[in-house]
Amino acid sequence: MDRIPFAFNFLVFILILAASVTMVNAQTGQEFPVSVVVVRESDRLYINRRSFVVQVHEEYFVGQVPDNRNMLWDRTVQEVRIIDRAGTTHFAESFDVPLYRTGFEYRYRVEPYLLMAENGRGILLVRDALPSAPSSGRSIRIFTRHEEKIKPVSNWLTVSGDIEGISPSDDGRVRLPPGDTITFLVWTGHFSVIVPVLVDLAGVRVLVPEGIRSYAVKAREPVFFRNPDPVNMFMEPSESSPTIKIAVSRGSRIEYMETLTEARFIGERNLELRVLSPWLRVRVDGQDGWVREERDLISVGLPPAG
Repeated sequence: MDRIPFAFNFLVFILILAASVTMVNAQTGQEFPVSVVVVRESDRLYINRRSFVVQVHEEYFVGQVPDNRNMLWDRTVQEVRIIDRAGTTHFAESFDVPLYRTGFEYRYRVEPYLLMAENGRGILLVRDALPSAPSSGRSIRIFTRHEEKIKPVSNWLTVSGDIEGISPSDDGRVRLPPGDTITFLVWTGHFSVIVPVLVDLAGVRVLVPEGIRSYAVKAREPVFFRNPDPVNMFMEPSESSPTIKIAVSRGSRIEYMETLTEARFIGERNLELRVLSPWLRVRVDGQDGWVREERDLISVGLPPAG
């Protein structure tokens, strides 16, 4: 049957680690059980007529929290595995999260989904790290079946911003839009750059558009904390371009048109999508031009934000 609901719907087994492993308070002699591990399985994921299961090993803190101590995180994902019907492990990754007397230092959550694309099927893992700043802490990893095995299409992909297009439908599947892209909203500190990342399951790769190019922009409504200074507007996105000074008022009509920049994944095990020195094309009361410096971004209603 080719129906894959993706709620984790039962416990496979429980490994009780805390039964014999304890921590002892040197002053009071009180014992603190360390943790238990619960292994959860997804329903079967069918990729090219072969089924796989994602196991998520979640570790729970079961120790007693001493008085006047704050509770840290009471659970975290310890390991993720992808196995086939025969029990063969095709992928395994563990996450080393420090465990203290009052809980885990931070927490990982991992959810798996069947990924539906024009050029094939795959497995999408969505990982959230807690605590994290708003619109951050989320990363994704994609797998596909290649030469009879499950292989990673990418390392963990993350961004300071948001990832769109990975919400599951009612049947628990994530369907990519035409063109097989996932949209990354890269936060620059003033506005977001909308970068489409191509998921090529057939080629076992993800691709970012190469070189400096135009991207769409997502920004809030203009915000002014004081009367804005005149904008030093470039006629072209180049430091050598002629400039003009444009007066701006709180009543000015301001439009954010596009950005010119280069997008790259940076890192090794965790790849963060970044944009390099973006130029922003704006229209102020009908006058078009380009800005990049912080003072000018503030003048067109885009003050820095976290």
